[in-house]
Amino acid sequence: MNLLSRRSSPHRVWIVLPAVLLTISDAALTLLFQPSTYWSGEFATAHEISPLGAAFLHIHPLAFGAFILAWASLIVIIAFRLNEPWNRVGVLMIVLGHTAGVFDWLEDLSYVGALPAFFIAALVTVYCWRRSDAASPAWATIPSP
Repeated sequence: MNLLSRRSSPHRVWIVLPAVLLTISDAALTLLFQPSTYWSGEFATAHEISPLGAAFLHIHPLAFGAFILAWASLIVIIAFRLNEPWNRVGVLMIVLGHTAGVFDWLEDLSYVGALPAFFIAALVTVYCWRRSDAASPAWATIPSP
């Protein structure tokens, strides 16, 4: 089984879309829920579980934004380069991780209110992957040499 794909196709956009959306959602909530001291310039007061995300938040919010852009780009590259089903496995790992991040921020408001984050993430993932399967050309199922 070949792990890397030599071709890309538009249907792969649908495969990676849930991971990118969850990454952006998690990052937006991360910035939204920073304490007022953070926004007054005390970047050392940033709250973030991810050590890498926290490191960039401690530098500046724009550094965090640049990190998120780089991370989302890496997700897209990986999803486009890996063959089926490995691209979906990688995307699903990202979806699960960032859904947990979204849940973590929202649970501070309400545990029960945060539970729909998992349902919405699952719904978006299934919808996008069904769109991907419908848009997949017949040659996409042929194993590459």
